[in-house]
Amino acid sequence: MAVFTHQVTMRWSDVNAYGIASDTAIASYVEETRAALIRKVVTATTVRESADHFAYLTVRQRIDYLMPVRWQEQPLELDLRVLLIRPAATELCVRLASEGHPVAEARILSTCWDTARNRPRLLNNEQREFLSQYLVPESRTSAAAPDSLERAR
Repeated sequence: MAVFTHQVTMRWSDVNAYGIASDTAIASYVEETRAALIRKVVTATTVRESADHFAYLTVRQRIDYLMPVRWQEQPLELDLRVLLIRPAATELCVRLASEGHPVAEARILSTCWDTARNRPRLLNNEQREFLSQYLVPESRTSAAAPDSLERAR
């Protein structure tokens, strides 16, 4: 299983007077990592011909803060793994590390959305195969789908 790794550089505006990153800054780092993976999915698969009508939306995000994230010059490292691939959604786990220590972990439910039809769109086989390289093997059968995505199953 591969891990999708993304680095984020902290900005001075992300921290308070004590040099600790705000919750919203950490949420934006997680979103930036998810967006980097989605850009990679889009460029690596052939869905590009109609990508104007597709968006990858965050349906739910939960972040567990393990310890304060202090300002640092070197980029923060975020590791993303796919926990579950559903017909129209993926469940992701992003771990944020600072100076080699885990400081936060996020669980994200992301869905592929057809903006022209205003409804979820099924992931194609090529997208599923691409995401599978980041799939955690023991999580293939975890977690029931949330009520809001039951229709997408």
